[in-house]
Amino acid sequence: MRILIVDDEFFNRRLLRHALEHFAICTDAANGKDAIKNFHDALADGKRFDLILLDIMMPVMDGHKVLEHIRQIESNNQIFEVDQVKVIMV
Repeated sequence: MRILIVDDEFFNRRLLRHALEHFAICTDAANGKDAIKNFHDALADGKRFDLILLDIMMPVMDGHKVLEHIRQIESNNQIFEVDQVKVIMV
């Protein structure tokens, strides 16, 4: 399982990583732009994320905008509904 942790707070990212790293490969991003880049790069490499833990309120780009971009990337790559990455907004 691959998880992308997106949060502008360093402590929150580390806490989530510590809790989940025994169950999954975790990648983290400190803002929305980095999250979109990580998501896109993983998709291009054939190593899609299974879950994204996404902070709602972040500077640079909020979680709602990040999710819109992720869904657009999936749509552009013919990834729909059941095959889309699961997202938990934090």
